[in-house]
Amino acid sequence: MNAIKRIKRSLALVVGLMVGVQQTAAQPTKKPAADSLEKLQRLIAPGPDDSQWMQVPWMPSSNIYAARKKAAEEGKPLLLWYMAGEPLGTC
Repeated sequence: MNAIKRIKRSLALVVGLMVGVQQTAAQPTKKPAADSLEKLQRLIAPGPDDSQWMQVPWMPSSNIYAARKKAAEEGKPLLLWYMAGEPLGTC
């Protein structure tokens, strides 16, 4: 008897969810106001400090020996980034 009650409750829940989804899908969507779009655009636009990695004087990967020599002369560490393939997969 408990199993039948659970099945009925589950079916009632599924039907209720389906009706709720249909009602929200039928409602017309509202367009955002122009000032809110501008505010959002200013919020997500990159700032002057967001691309500081571009200011690093990177050495070309084709001359690893020159980069090693320069790092040794300046007493700085050498970062070598190596990967095989594209980070998002091949096309």
